[in-house]
Amino acid sequence: MLYFDFKQLFYSATADKHKISNSTSDPAILTNLLNLVFYVLNPLRIKLGVAITIVCAYRGTALNALLPGSSTTSQHCLGQAADIMIAGMTPEQGFDYIRHSGIEYDQLILEHNPTGDCLHISFALGKNRKEALIRARDMKTYKRV
Repeated sequence: MLYFDFKQLFYSATADKHKISNSTSDPAILTNLLNLVFYVLNPLRIKLGVAITIVCAYRGTALNALLPGSSTTSQHCLGQAADIMIAGMTPEQGFDYIRHSGIEYDQLILEHNPTGDCLHISFALGKNRKEALIRARDMKTYKRV
């Protein structure tokens, strides 16, 4: 069963606010998004048994450029990443859970943002580093965990 759809993967309140189209028909990006759902988001949802809210997944380059602290090489632009919130868990609890869950991921980042903390999780088929990081409130420095 799939718990997520493309509408959720492309949605962005910031894109709506700035009237930016945030979708793509690029087959590589669409494949990456499907892999993210199939290998990470759905298995995590099944293990937890609670809702996962996608704060942001795919970001077109125009949208990415508007977001403070976003990298020009962001995996969001490739369809390989999602920022999420897990129902009933703080971002810190979700971070610890995912690190020890056996879920495959490339990067897991506990992001401290001015607008609210969340979890960044990415997946790169065949290239996962299993890297866990905490991004500081300055949005520039990272601590490897």
